[in-house]
Amino acid sequence: MVIADVFREGIKTERWGHPCELEASMGLALQPDIVRQESLQAGGVLPPPLPYSNAWEPLKLGVPLWFDEMTANGALGDARQASIEFGNAVTETTVRRAVEFLEQFIARRVPAATSGVR
Repeated sequence: MVIADVFREGIKTERWGHPCELEASMGLALQPDIVRQESLQAGGVLPPPLPYSNAWEPLKLGVPLWFDEMTANGALGDARQASIEFGNAVTETTVRRAVEFLEQFIARRVPAATSGVR
């Protein structure tokens, strides 16, 4: 992940995903009028509906689940933990690192194809 270090420092909840403090923080940083802070809630994560299929555990049985089978309120993370500071750190770091990657990628020399290899 391009921002793994920033993410680890800023994420506060064990479970995260739609919508969580990451998404809400980015909203606060980029377009604060779309974030209705009075409506933010913690995720209502439900227990797995089938044995050995806990999506949060390693080595699980992969089972496609409807979102309402995973969460009671449509949220996985805790958007109440959002902050504009975390959103700024995420967005600024993502853009800076993407630019750094793209500049180096564009500058790379592509070796001439060897005979028979395309």
